[in-house]
Amino acid sequence: MKTLPSNAWSAGFTDGDGLLTIGIQVRPDRPFLRFYPLVKIDNTHPAPLRLLSAKYGGKVAKRGGIVNSRMRQRWTPQWAWRCPNSRCETFLKDILPHLRIKKQQALLILELIRRMKSPIKEKRKGRGGSAPLTAEELSSRRELRNSVRRLNTKGSYSRSLRALRELPLESNRFESEVVSLTYETLDLNLLHWMAGFFDPEGSIGIQIQIRENRTSPRFALKITIANSNIVGLYPFIEIFGGRAYLRAKTRVSANGLKWSDIFYWYCPQDSAMKFTSDMANLLIIKRPQALLGRRFLDCIAKDPPEKRSEDGRFARLTPDKVAARKRYHEKMLVLNSL
Repeated sequence: MKTLPSNAWSAGFTDGDGLLTIGIQVRPDRPFLRFYPLVKIDNTHPAPLRLLSAKYGGKVAKRGGIVNSRMRQRWTPQWAWRCPNSRCETFLKDILPHLRIKKQQALLILELIRRMKSPIKEKRKGRGGSAPLTAEELSSRRELRNSVRRLNTKGSYSRSLRALRELPLESNRFESEVVSLTYETLDLNLLHWMAGFFDPEGSIGIQIQIRENRTSPRFALKITIANSNIVGLYPFIEIFGGRAYLRAKTRVSANGLKWSDIFYWYCPQDSAMKFTSDMANLLIIKRPQALLGRRFLDCIAKDPPEKRSEDGRFARLTPDKVAARKRYHEKMLVLNSL
């Protein structure tokens, strides 16, 4: 039996691929609007979604909506898990202490659930069900919904960073502004959150670089994260080093809003072994890639290229060494295509 994910991992997974919002329902047989919590996570891998379903209930279903047959061939199928309304409060309270990006949305939804439980409605006379919400309560719930929607609007976070982009920063690089983290003060829950966040937002691959001034290709483990909120990159920067890079977008969505700018983090090469060693056992989706990456780094460490005696540069790799590294590269491509 597979181990159920920890609350910290679930929080990181929700921060990365989750949707926390408030839905609204209008029915002709009801005299008032119905507001309800909506907690949903989409991902191309159904395995972690099934683990959440086993813990909190709900179904995991394949998403539709892609009409074009060529789009179906190009895009990986999406799976969705929706938390049952009766379990939303439990799920949000479990992950709330560990959320870093969507904490405000969770608090607003919990406030809605509190209002739904409070005895503010009276029974309708002569009929079943509840009486309509008062104008004051209706206005409060609508404001909660509007607040959550503003937080979830595409591009809203990037527009708030407009002032930062006007600062004289080299190549639009953003330094971390959080307190430095060390392994003496590091909370294990933070590592679980980082694993849950990296699973949907991160990537691990083996890069091959071929340059004209080099006689043999260079192989390197490439670990990256891409997200529209720089806050999610801070723990990785503090623990493993590196910087966040901004890639501004000029595209506009169908509703006229600017798409969110994307921040990227690249793990430094001297921290790649540390990353794969610390995170491999905590990851769920990217665990095979992390384990293969660690074996790849062990292969390079055990059989490094020899340095030339004249200029100190690395000598040309032998055909056996190139073939061994290419095999790891091909295996990584297969894992990332699943």
